[in-house]
Amino acid sequence: MEDSHESSHAGTHHRLLIATLVAFALLSIKGIWIACVRGPAELVLDAAEYWRLSGTVVGGDIWMMGEPIAYRTPGYPWFLAFMRMCLGDGSRYAIMLIQLGLHIGSVGLMGCLVARMTRKPVVLPVTLMLAIPATSAFVMDTSVLTEPLFVFAMSVHLWSVWKFVQGPSLPISIAAGFTLGILCLIRPIAMYIWPAHLLLFAICLTPRVRSLPGNEESAIALPSLKKTLSFTAVAAVTFVATLSPWLARNHAIFGNAFLTQFTGRNLWIPTFQDGSGAALPFPDTESGRELRDRAAGGKQSLFDADDWRHTWTVSHSLRDAGVPDDELDRLMQAVAIDAIAAQPTPVIYKTIRRSVNFWRTPVTHLPLPDAPFVGSLANRWVDARLSKSVGFNSLMLIVTLIVVVVLLMADDTRYVAVWLACIMLYFNAVTAVLEIPDYRYRMILEPIQMALAAAAMTLVFERFRGRAVLKES
Repeated sequence: MEDSHESSHAGTHHRLLIATLVAFALLSIKGIWIACVRGPAELVLDAAEYWRLSGTVVGGDIWMMGEPIAYRTPGYPWFLAFMRMCLGDGSRYAIMLIQLGLHIGSVGLMGCLVARMTRKPVVLPVTLMLAIPATSAFVMDTSVLTEPLFVFAMSVHLWSVWKFVQGPSLPISIAAGFTLGILCLIRPIAMYIWPAHLLLFAICLTPRVRSLPGNEESAIALPSLKKTLSFTAVAAVTFVATLSPWLARNHAIFGNAFLTQFTGRNLWIPTFQDGSGAALPFPDTESGRELRDRAAGGKQSLFDADDWRHTWTVSHSLRDAGVPDDELDRLMQAVAIDAIAAQPTPVIYKTIRRSVNFWRTPVTHLPLPDAPFVGSLANRWVDARLSKSVGFNSLMLIVTLIVVVVLLMADDTRYVAVWLACIMLYFNAVTAVLEIPDYRYRMILEPIQMALAAAAMTLVFERFRGRAVLKES
């Protein structure tokens, strides 16, 4: 009987391995196919600036001291600069393929993480299979933008947090703090995801979770309070140490230690822009009058027509007038807050609306390739993407909500759903407050959505199969 059980287990493991390899191969083939047909995306807007900043680093200015900007962090320019120094003239093609690999690796890491947390190995190949139909993310990988690197770094960080929860140690604590620091150096929005980690840690120490099958033998250990606090302090110190050189750089340039100063420029968009923004009037307050006066020294006539509603028009006008980058951002923030304080109702309504549209916004604009767009099956596939439809994206939102509810209803998956749903809600909320919805911001959550969907599908299948077995018996 034991030999038969071991043989069955080995057979199941073998089938899962084959399914995983096949799904991984299909996902990779599709991604490489789309990327190679289109080639690297053109360098415009944010992509052009990231490329320019990486050139500064390649030129020897590692800390970008010659670029007195406060609204960028160095993680992604450093990544680009490293690729350019290693690969030379062909770096753009290599960067495109490396970012594609990071994207696929992110899906695999999240699938593997949720499979380990739920103790359902089939979640990994199902996650990879669910990623195969996706198209927009592959196109985004061809552009010089932060998303592929950010989502991979987040996947690695979430893995380190889960290992910490299972049993904190010195190497794991350092890894958790360091990966969070790197994540923030790529995109500062990640700075406040740690409350979700604390919630996971608290839930996993409850008797109900620790008594789940697979956890009885200290798979989720109950460490002493002293040990927990000590290793948490190690993670916090490592996090601060990772950020410290950049904080020191900003202190040297601006006289103030900060990670980034971009809230004002961000907040300006949903406050004053029309459409998804609140389109509020310019406030006649002390900060409003100061901004008018200081912008008057710039080269642009800021208040002709509605030019002042555009973030970068205001920012460039203030910089042309000699206002330091960090100071102009704080001034823009003060003006936006004054406008919101005068008329909070439309801002609240539009913020709630953006929080829903975060998931529903159609993917109508994807990076265009540098080379002329040539008709091909891959390009026709991209053109026919379902994510262009608001209806399809709304359906995916409903599916995601159902997935989370299904996982919350089961004891052995509830803590996974709580943790990852909190992370998704965090990014959703911050983006709704500070940005106009765009696929770029939703893209970073796709691997989490796919892994949770795979776990829910596996759970439902197991329940139906269990009921079928009971009926037969």
